[in-house]
Amino acid sequence: MTSQVIMNSMLRSNNTRTIQSLCRANMAILHQKLLLLTELESTFNDAAKHAFQSRCPMVGASIGQHFRHSLDHMELPALVLASGQDCVDLHYDLRVRGGTTETDVVEARKRIENLTTIFREVQESSSSSSPSLSTSSSAAKVEEENEIGTLTVTAHFMLSADGVEVPLPSNIERELGFAAHHAIHHMALVRLIATGHIGLPAESLPEDFGRAPSTVNFDQTA
Repeated sequence: MTSQVIMNSMLRSNNTRTIQSLCRANMAILHQKLLLLTELESTFNDAAKHAFQSRCPMVGASIGQHFRHSLDHMELPALVLASGQDCVDLHYDLRVRGGTTETDVVEARKRIENLTTIFREVQESSSSSSPSLSTSSSAAKVEEENEIGTLTVTAHFMLSADGVEVPLPSNIERELGFAAHHAIHHMALVRLIATGHIGLPAESLPEDFGRAPSTVNFDQTA
C-alpha cells in the first residue's frame, strides 16, 4: 500500500467521523425542538399555537421566531451537504422572515422532521462502505463527492446595517458546526421564553436544553 493510499484512507476516515459528529449534534438540537413542541401541545392543547407564537417582551420574539431563524441557518448547509455540491455560496442574511414555521406548531414539526431526515440519511451514508447502501441518491452523492477532502463553500454575512454582505471562505463542516452552535444560543432564549413567559415548568424541558456542550462538559468535570 502506497503512502498516498494510506493518506487518502486517513483523510476519508477523519472526514467521515467529522460529518457523523456534526449530523449527531444538529439532530440532537432538532430533537430538543420536537420535545418542546410536544410539551406545548400536551400542556396547552388547542392553545399551543398561541403559546408558540406569543412574543416575550423581554426577548422581543416568540419561540416560533427563534425556531424559524435557527432552522434557516441549519437548513442551508444541510441542503448543500445532501446535494454534494462544491463551491456553493451560503447567504445567511438573505432569508425569508415570517411564514408558517414560526406561527404553526404542525408546520414547524414538519420542517424539523424533514431536516432531521436529511441529517440521518447523510449520517447513514457516511457510515456505509458503499454508496449503494445509502438510503437516498442525494446521500450517496455526498459519499462520492466527500470521499476525500471536503466541500468548499463561501459564507456571506452582513456585518453592519448597510446591507453589504462580506464573503468568507469556509467549508461545509465549519458551517454545520456554526449552525449547531448558533442554534444552541437561540435555544437558550427559547428556554427563557418557555419558562418565564408562557409558563412551562423548567423540569418539563431536558436538563441540557439550550446549554452549550462546553458548559455541560464543564459542569460534569468540575
